[in-house]
Amino acid sequence: MLCVWTIAESESGSVCDNNYVTNSSAPMTSFTTHRTLRRRLADVVQRMRNALTSCTADTSDVHVPLHVSLLLLAGYVLLGALLFGLWEHDWDVLVGSYFCFITLSTIGFGDFVPGTSLDAWSSTPKLVLCSLYVVCGLALLAMCFDLMQDQVRQVCTGV
Repeated sequence: MLCVWTIAESESGSVCDNNYVTNSSAPMTSFTTHRTLRRRLADVVQRMRNALTSCTADTSDVHVPLHVSLLLLAGYVLLGALLFGLWEHDWDVLVGSYFCFITLSTIGFGDFVPGTSLDAWSSTPKLVLCSLYVVCGLALLAMCFDLMQDQVRQVCTGV
């Protein structure tokens, strides 16, 4: 039987010698070694399972009001409108909010695009930041729509 130092030593005071287990009191069979290993492994798995299941929280009863989601979306569009209104010299806040709404609603007419001015050096960071704004905005939009859908479903079913 091959020697596993921690198992051989902890089980019966065995000593490892040349990769074999020697025991001065009673020989340990491979069946008892495997049985104790399986028992210890099962105990460790059970403790890990208990630790993981005790940390979970039930979030099914958490509901976000409809007006909070709408305010969050309106605030994000307004923030983008102010940001793009400051970046682009020929855009005002109305054009910026139009661009944000059209882009985040995935209509995308393409009539207004930030960073397309003649100054090519400053357009690259604007396009990168615009892409980050759009990606984060699409994720926010999807999250808010999901929350609003849950709220409407809760009101309609009466749960």
